[in-house]
Amino acid sequence: SGTKRCPHPLQFDSTDPLHLSFVVSAANLHAATNGIPASQRHTDVEQFRKVLSKVDVPPFTPVDGVKIATTDEDAKKEETAAPQQLLGVAQEVALLKKQIRAAVAARGITAA
Repeated sequence: SGTKRCPHPLQFDSTDPLHLSFVVSAANLHAATNGIPASQRHTDVEQFRKVLSKVDVPPFTPVDGVKIATTDEDAKKEETAAPQQLLGVAQEVALLKKQIRAAVAARGITAA
């Protein structure tokens, strides 16, 4: 499959329609997966734009010690370590979901 190229971070821009569309879509997907009814979701794109214009997205800084596979052989080696890493991620996701549900409940939003 050829050599892999290193990804380059984008500079977030709340006025870019593609960036805005991504955030709105991600927010709706997140709301749906957490049981927030469509009637209680924010759909006003201008409201999203207004809020996002105030968000300071810090520049990406790579974490030391992280190795990115550049060949298929390297990727296969990393696959053997993946199950343990996934367990840690799954535990972190479960904790975040619990925190989100608590925050939603504290705001009086009812889940479907």
